This record gives sequence, structure tokens and C-alpha cells, in this order.
Amino acid sequence: RARNKLREGEEAYKDALRNAKKMLGPLPEYVKDDYLQWREEFLEQHQILAKGNELEELRKELETSDFLNQWMTEEDIDKSLDQHYHSQQEGKRKMVNIKVRIILDKLKEVLINTKELQNQTMKKQQENL
Repeated sequence: RARNKLREGEEAYKDALRNAKKMLGPLPEYVKDDYLQWREEFLEQHQILAKGNELEELRKELETSDFLNQWMTEEDIDKSLDQHYHSQQEGKRKMVNIKVRIILDKLKEVLINTKELQNQTMKKQQENL
């Protein structure tokens, strides 16, 4: 039963990653204006995009974000922000997407921890046989 839940969790993570790329990534030229408008409204309504650009401004915004506080403590948010702030400014990355990057990293961390627990459980089961 636990293995099924782990597989479901892995699929949910992969699905979330695909959806995040669709919602935040570059769009093809043939996309209709209706979709662009819907995408902007959806991201705004669900407060997915960060509004600030400066580190302290972002820190305050992210610490009060219901979106992140469902999954992380303030300390975890600060740690992730410090870890990703400078790299988010490089290349084609946009600072407004930092919330999504932080939550996807958290989901990846949870998935890794779950796999480690699965391996420990398998070892214990084999030892008990």
C-alpha cells in the first residue's frame, strides 16, 4: 500500500513539474490571446508569482505566502530563498517564478526523503525474514 502511495506521489510531482513548465515557461507564437489572458489571471488569482525583486522584499512576501506556508516553515523558506535568490537572476530565469522554484524543490526533497524511508523499510523487512 505504501509503495502505491509513493508511486502516486512521484506521478503527482512529475505532473506538477509539467504543469509548472506549461504555466510559467515560454509560450509558442501560435498561442491565442484568450489563453494568455487566462494564464495571467490564473497566476494572479492563486498568488503563484512573486511580486518583489529585492531580497528583503521577497523574504517578507514569501514568509507571509499561504502558498508556501502550507508546505514549509519560515526558516525553510528563508533557507530556500537564500539558496535560490542569486541563481534565479541568472540567464533567462525570472524572479517572479521563485515561489514555484522553491515549492518544486521542496516537493523534490520530500520525494527523496520518501524514497530513503522506503529503502530503510525494505532493508528492515529483509532482515526480519
